[in-house]
Amino acid sequence: MNEKTKASFLMLLYCIAAASNVIFLNQILKSFNPQSLLFFRWLIVLVILVPIVLKNEGLNFPKGKNLVLMIIMGLTSVVLGNLFAFKAYQTTSTVNIGFIGALGTSITAVLAFIFLREKLNIYKIIGVLLAFAGVIVTLVGRDIGILWCANLKEGDLFIFLATLANCIYGIIGKKISHSGSATSIVMYSTLFGWLCFIPIGISEVRIPDEISVKLILFVLYTAVVATLLTRWIFMRSIKYLTASEAAIMTNTQPILTAIFSSLFLGVSLGIQHFIGWFIITLGVLFFYKMIKFPVKKHR
Repeated sequence: MNEKTKASFLMLLYCIAAASNVIFLNQILKSFNPQSLLFFRWLIVLVILVPIVLKNEGLNFPKGKNLVLMIIMGLTSVVLGNLFAFKAYQTTSTVNIGFIGALGTSITAVLAFIFLREKLNIYKIIGVLLAFAGVIVTLVGRDIGILWCANLKEGDLFIFLATLANCIYGIIGKKISHSGSATSIVMYSTLFGWLCFIPIGISEVRIPDEISVKLILFVLYTAVVATLLTRWIFMRSIKYLTASEAAIMTNTQPILTAIFSSLFLGVSLGIQHFIGWFIITLGVLFFYKMIKFPVKKHR
């Protein structure tokens, strides 16, 4: 198995880890406000990563261009992406969130074409469009008219900005992926983002009145698995995948979220979820050229 194949499987694990967070997030947000969860979640990530990086790599502080890029990564992934997303969930519908969030793959492909000079071909374009269609089918099923009836809300802008922030994080991550280990890049970008958050949101940080063992375990899962592990997987995988290849894999996350919701939260799955999964899978296969158009042989 070559490195690119391993990276693709790691991105699938990324989607599983990120999607599984739905099991715990609703319970956590009953005790923590979004700013408090953001503060403590990323603090836990730093508590784990800082001693690992210092022991294995020493204080190899980023300099020059890499320093600027890691600060931007921290701002987009730790601060802006999270705060915009939390605001969107408070001010718009889940249909709009899913619809606009599904644009992430297309935005990444365009940004990668402009800034990373990644090539676009007919298979990648078809793959992106199919994956986008699969996400929409998963969200609305036969009620496609919802998309046209849904009025634009303030939260639609926030989820677009959150999606754009995550796309920028991915593009920069690809650009500096070979400048250090995945662990050190995640650690330094997290540190810069967390420090940038303090003057913005520290006044809103609160410790819950009641802290149970269950709540602590839920927060640890969100911090270690859904945050630290996913960020490390992404930075490890992006060394061998293009930014758009990594992004197309994340389109499997909505259906995985639906499966976890069904298994652990009692949410019913409909036929649209399975059709959506099929279309998304088809899109990924096209993107990687595992499905090709028949070539006519000239006699």
